[in-house]
Amino acid sequence: KNSGVRGRAFLCIRPEKISIYAEAEHDNSVSGIVLDKSYVGTHVVYRVEVGDRYVFTVYSNTSSRSFRLGERISLGWRSSDGVLVKG
Repeated sequence: KNSGVRGRAFLCIRPEKISIYAEAEHDNSVSGIVLDKSYVGTHVVYRVEVGDRYVFTVYSNTSSRSFRLGERISLGWRSSDGVLVKG
């Protein structure tokens, strides 16, 4: 879909729209390493390093599989969940 944004742009995705998996399960995915995890009520909040510049915050239901610190995982999202913002 043409967003109308020209030049530099950022892809913005709300943390609750990003899914975390042991292996890629979406067409839109990146791999990363779990840096930190915190239990917050009914959710686990993961901080995931992707490459050497980006850190993602991801919310996961506590009934989902738990991932260990240092574990390599995949983050995935639907195309419709992303919004391009001019940078």
